[in-house]
Amino acid sequence: MLSEIYQIKVTLRGTRPPIWRRLLVPAELTLEQLHAALQAAMGWDDSHLHEFRIGSQRFGKPDPNERWLGRSVTLSERTTRLSAVMVGSEPRPYTHTTLAMVGSTSWL
Repeated sequence: MLSEIYQIKVTLRGTRPPIWRRLLVPAELTLEQLHAALQAAMGWDDSHLHEFRIGSQRFGKPDPNERWLGRSVTLSERTTRLSAVMVGSEPRPYTHTTLAMVGSTSWL
């Protein structure tokens, strides 16, 4: 059986002219694998923390202290498949956010 392939257009916000890439990826890729594909496609070196946001849900590397800090729980990018979050045939916007550490306690 052939695997379903998604065509994804990735555009960096706030760039003029727009910087973008079009990726063809298997539907069964995990978000962790998609992150690696984004890093390669954009020529980045994976030097910052990141997370995916789809609606109000965050996906990334879960922090066991999130509940104690009163934050919403981050679901694992390692086990979440692209096909699970790309429901339906309409384009589904998501954000792949790079988090940079400032000082020792502040996060952007």
